[in-house]
Amino acid sequence: MYASDYRTGKRLASPWLALLLMSVVFVFACSPPTESVQPMLNIDLQEGFDSDVVQISINGAVQYTNESVSTDSRIGFADSMTLPFPDGPVTIEVTCASKNLHGSTIIDHSDTVYVAVSIVEESVEFRIADRPCGYL
Repeated sequence: MYASDYRTGKRLASPWLALLLMSVVFVFACSPPTESVQPMLNIDLQEGFDSDVVQISINGAVQYTNESVSTDSRIGFADSMTLPFPDGPVTIEVTCASKNLHGSTIIDHSDTVYVAVSIVEESVEFRIADRPCGYL
C-alpha cells in the first residue's frame, strides 16, 4: 500500500521508507551527547575592595589583574572572571597589593565551581560553592 498526495494524486514513497526515516531521526535525537562539557572555574570578587590593585593566579600563572577593584556596596559585588577548570587540583592565589594582603586556597573538583573572594578584617577569605553567587 502506498500513500498519495491528496492534491495531485501522485504516489509518495513507501510507508516503510517513511518509518525507517523516522526511526533514524528518533535514534539520533534521543542519543546522549558524545562530548563532555568542560567544567568552569568562576571567581567573584565581592566584599571589601576599595580601588584596590588585585591579581589572581591559577596554579602559579597570572590570570587576572585589575588596577582599581571596588565593591558595589549595594550588591556586594566588585568583579568576576571565568575560565575552564584545569585538570586536577587547582591552587587559587589572590593578591591585593594595595592592602598588602595575600590568600590562597586549593580546589579539586570535576564539576563547575564558584568561588567568592572577599576581604574581611585584613585577610582574604574564600567561599566555595557549586552554585553561582546571588546578587540583587
